[in-house]
Amino acid sequence: MTQEIDTTLVGHVAADLMERISDQFGEEATVETVAMVIEVRHSDGEEREATTITCSCSDPRAWAQAGLLRFAAGLVEGRVTEA
Repeated sequence: MTQEIDTTLVGHVAADLMERISDQFGEEATVETVAMVIEVRHSDGEEREATTITCSCSDPRAWAQAGLLRFAAGLVEGRVTEA
């Protein structure tokens, strides 16, 4: 029997972000693109713990994904401010 991955953390982070967006920009704002970066801890198949970083984006264009993630990294690092 396969155990389901707990999605609670993803749901909480998404809900918090959507609330912050609503507070900042109002209820009429439109979310255009969504990207997620997730750290996954798992077994490497030989009983050792491994970490994998994975991402997904609602925009299929590679240049749009890269630009969005680069900008987000700049926000986290303090190199840019919100546009």
